[in-house]
Amino acid sequence: SGYENRFSDVSSSQYCYNALLWGSHNNISNGYADGTFAPNETLTREQLVTFLHRYANYKGYNTDVYAGSYSDAKQVSPFARESMCWAIGAGIINGTSSTTLSPKGSAVRSQVAVMFNRFAGGMAF
Repeated sequence: SGYENRFSDVSSSQYCYNALLWGSHNNISNGYADGTFAPNETLTREQLVTFLHRYANYKGYNTDVYAGSYSDAKQVSPFARESMCWAIGAGIINGTSSTTLSPKGSAVRSQVAVMFNRFAGGMAF
């Protein structure tokens, strides 16, 4: 792939190797502070919107930050705050109820599909 492997838990034999290295090189998938990526762990809602936000920045899409108001907003990790605000305002993510985001909740396949659909349909290409 030509990109440096910064992840101690990702080997060239893994199916995701080239995609992870490309994402890392382009500041989309940065992994954890300890140098791991944890490719087989469950993705959280805040991690998903962070990937989408970083990809939108990479593509040069409008990523102005919007406002959102949810009772569990303080549970959003610092790395994901701007991305979560953007995803709420852009209509990519909705709360898991009318008052909660559940940022650390798992992003089940159906949620991922809906968010990708909203992302693809709502971005100005």
